[in-house]
Amino acid sequence: MSELPFFSLLVAALFSLMAVRAFLSGSALDYLLSGAQCLGVVLLFSAYHDIARWLLLATAIAYLLSQVLTGARLVSRLLPVAGGAMVLLSLLLSR
Repeated sequence: MSELPFFSLLVAALFSLMAVRAFLSGSALDYLLSGAQCLGVVLLFSAYHDIARWLLLATAIAYLLSQVLTGARLVSRLLPVAGGAMVLLSLLLSR
């Protein structure tokens, strides 16, 4: 597991919230995004945590792009930015 369990827990909390929000929006693409985020959270606490971080970073970028393209409020765009920043910080500190 990671050297910094606090970051892993924070990343898991942020991406779990993003997965719920994506699932509740109701489109097929958001269901796929939600599933990828859930898979990333599960992998984060397994032996594949490095792969999980990269997957979660990709889903944060996709979620942010989805928020921008659908014209979501600025406040709604902060969640993927915070999640991506935590994943980047976790990647940088684990090296």
